[in-house]
Amino acid sequence: MKAQQERSTVREKDKFESHTVSDIEVNKLCQQFSHHSDIITAYLVQKNIQFFPGKPFYVLALKRKVSFLEGIQEPDHSKLVNSLLEENEFLGNVFIFILNNHLNMEKN
Repeated sequence: MKAQQERSTVREKDKFESHTVSDIEVNKLCQQFSHHSDIITAYLVQKNIQFFPGKPFYVLALKRKVSFLEGIQEPDHSKLVNSLLEENEFLGNVFIFILNNHLNMEKN
């Protein structure tokens, strides 16, 4: 339960490190992103975790292009996130995070 709880959120105070994903898998991910013209920037990191550290927990943080009309209201990023989760072929445990509303997380 503690491992699941630890992997259920991403916060500004969390510690991250470089991912351990192979270059081949990163290239597959880049190809996957090429189908999403609204993705501006993508960061793939691993969250430092205490429970079951042998099972990496990846965070995919994305900046997304938002249309003018979308920007007037709170943008709905769920369509993009759901699409990426469905297309996810290699990352076991991944949390997809949209940075647009949390730009202070980008430095982490």
